[in-house]
Amino acid sequence: MSVRFVFSLCVVFILSSCAVSSDTETPICFASESEARKVGRKIYDKGFNHRVSYWVTGNSEKTIVGLGLKWGGFSPTDFCPQDQFPVLVLYDQPKDSPYDKQVVLKWANFVFRQMHNDMKTSG
Repeated sequence: MSVRFVFSLCVVFILSSCAVSSDTETPICFASESEARKVGRKIYDKGFNHRVSYWVTGNSEKTIVGLGLKWGGFSPTDFCPQDQFPVLVLYDQPKDSPYDKQVVLKWANFVFRQMHNDMKTSG
């Protein structure tokens, strides 16, 4: 085995043990629904699905059907304090999907948080 391959496996193992499952994941909350929509759309448009696919399948060229972000159409107080609005990571798993739902959601939440942190630090 090559050193690069072993290193890649170590990184995946370490990151997967650090990521929180979707069952306990607290969404990121925003001051307005408009801000939640802006952040959610920006993250999705910057390749959210492809980045999650990289961690789930090893191939960023694939997309994961049914994976998305939602920022409206539900009661925000179910997820955030009063007067705050979340962006939710959703996976509507197709019946013929080869992917484990919990694995997809774990990596999707990890990727969403990383992309959100990158947005905050880059301005």
